[in-house]
Amino acid sequence: MNPAISLIIPTLNAEKYIKSLLDRLFSQTIVPTEVIVIDSQSDDRTVELCREYDRVKVIEIQREDFDHGGTRHIGFKEAKGDICLVMSQDVLPKDNYYIQNLIKAFDTDGVVMATGRQIPYPDSPLTEKITREFNYPDFDIIKDRSSAEKLGIKTYFFSDVCSAYIKSKYFALGGYDTPSLICNDMIMAAKAINAGYKTAYISSAQVYHSHKYTLKQQYKRNFDVSADMAINNKYFSDVSDTSEGLKMVRYVLKRLLSGLHFITAFYYCIECAAKFLGNRAGKKYDRMNKKQILKRTMNKSYWKRTKYVS
Repeated sequence: MNPAISLIIPTLNAEKYIKSLLDRLFSQTIVPTEVIVIDSQSDDRTVELCREYDRVKVIEIQREDFDHGGTRHIGFKEAKGDICLVMSQDVLPKDNYYIQNLIKAFDTDGVVMATGRQIPYPDSPLTEKITREFNYPDFDIIKDRSSAEKLGIKTYFFSDVCSAYIKSKYFALGGYDTPSLICNDMIMAAKAINAGYKTAYISSAQVYHSHKYTLKQQYKRNFDVSADMAINNKYFSDVSDTSEGLKMVRYVLKRLLSGLHFITAFYYCIECAAKFLGNRAGKKYDRMNKKQILKRTMNKSYWKRTKYVS
């Protein structure tokens, strides 16, 4: 028998994506028992479209009440399934085997969380395609405490763009920290690994997902990630976040230059500078306490720029 599966999707003005996503989810070889949509006062037809599906439950919250961990935690508390899947609104499973492939991770002893492979949309920038290629390889990875020496910060690399949790273990580990800026998924991975469990990256569980960030958005996203890691330093103090970043930059530049994409390579260097400056600025927030950080960052401009990206 297939396990009972609850699938959680936070939404904000998702009309462009939501019908295609729900249609693909209900065409899976293993169909979710329910889909829980947590909507933050969408201005478009998101809620109306979701209510056309019998298995979709819509929970509406105030826009200012959203945060990455707390909002998703609402879904976990409402979930009926033994396994909870989490997705972003702007993804699309590549095929009908996404759920089947992802939950196979739980056949491995000790695995309590799993995340899938993100394939860039065809119209995404070349640098985005190569970056996704680096971050989401075509082979599976099981991570535990022993991974830190080799992988550094990537030991805790995890994305709720497309992920799955054993619900009982999620609650046993304390669930998402809330409020949280953006790293709720990596914090959960750190909690699991530090408690002696394993996380899995399943390359056959594939979704389309990518971005076209401006330089300003690159700066702000890296600021948020770095600030959140500074707030939650207790989870990440034992690993380096530098070496893997440098490996990625070298990989992307090598691919661009070997393909004679010199102008793109030059612009990528500017992008890296924006990311680096955002990262450095975010790190300085470790001098402030958590309450001060959240007060200064969780505001309307923060809401507009995050757009549920994990």
